[in-house]
This record gives sequence, C-alpha cells and structure tokens, in this order.
Amino acid sequence: GDPIAVFSTSMGEVRAVLYPQYAPMAVENFTGLARQGYFDGTSFHRVLYGFVVQGGDAGGTGTGGASIWNNEPFAPEVSASLRHYPGALCAAKSPESERSILSQFYFVQALPQTLESELQAQLEAAGTPEAVLSAYNAAGGLPYLDYTDTVFGQVYQGMEVVDAIALVEVDENGKPAEDVLINSVTISSYTAS
Repeated sequence: GDPIAVFSTSMGEVRAVLYPQYAPMAVENFTGLARQGYFDGTSFHRVLYGFVVQGGDAGGTGTGGASIWNNEPFAPEVSASLRHYPGALCAAKSPESERSILSQFYFVQALPQTLESELQAQLEAAGTPEAVLSAYNAAGGLPYLDYTDTVFGQVYQGMEVVDAIALVEVDENGKPAEDVLINSVTISSYTAS
C-alpha cells in the first residue's frame, strides 16, 4: 500500500518506494508533477558514475525546474531515518541555496566501498549511529549529504538500470553524449507480486 514511483526510461524500468511520512513536501511536489506528466519525455541531464543519476529539469540543462506551488522552491526535509545509500531517491538542491531546486531529483549511484578513515572519524564525531556507519561501510553511499539533501524515496527494483545509466558516455559536465530519456513517471501503490 505504500506509494511508489515507476520510472519508465529508455534503458529500462526503475521502481522506488516513496516516504511521505518523512518528506511530505518533496513527495507531494514530485507526485503532483508526475501526475501532470511533467517528467514525461525529459532526460537525465547529469550522470556521474559512483555519485548520482539526475533528472527532473524539463529543459534538460540542470538549471531549471518547476514545483506544484507556482514554481516556488521549498526547504529541504531531512530525517535521521533516511540516508543516502545507493538507490536513494533525493530532491536536488543548489549548492548556492538552502532551498530545493524544485522538480530536479537524483538517484544515489554510489559504489559499495568502505568509508575513508577521515570521513568515518567525522561521522563518528558527529554522533552517527554504529548501525548507519556499518551500512555505509557495507553498501556505500553519500553520507555527507544526509543532513543537507532530502531523501524522499528508495529504489526497490531496477537498480541495475540506474547503474547502467551511470555507465553511459558523458561530457566533462556529466551530460550524457546521447539522451537517456524518462518516458514517464507513474505514481501508484505497492502491491506484492
């Protein structure tokens, strides 16, 4: 019964569960835009292997976006319950602003790797729970984004598609040489198969 987003892309299907209980505004904005067809026919405009696969800008440049609130941005919603593990679905925000970048989103595409000792020490000093550190050490991820960017979903099917997108040829700015299209994003409810 949980809300899900089904991404039909030119490279395959990705399914993510959504977390309105932790990021209500991000989920409301994303689902509202998806139901309006905002993402249909757009492309992933930023692909950085071992980091992110980003889309959600109708112009395809990474400089635009929209929101369901007359294009007004909204503040990040962070929760200790959601982390930037591989497959996290996140609301992108500008590094120059504390506000969201409206419709832009990304999938974390970090590689499984042990945290560098310096980062591990910083996370321990910040009080990161041992279970979270263990999970990052086992699965990889982007822990330095945990309290800056909004996680509002998690891929549960199709991570191999996200990983395949991360391998496409890109230019020096991370823009794919050939468009990887988002055919549609459908909002539904999870049902066991």
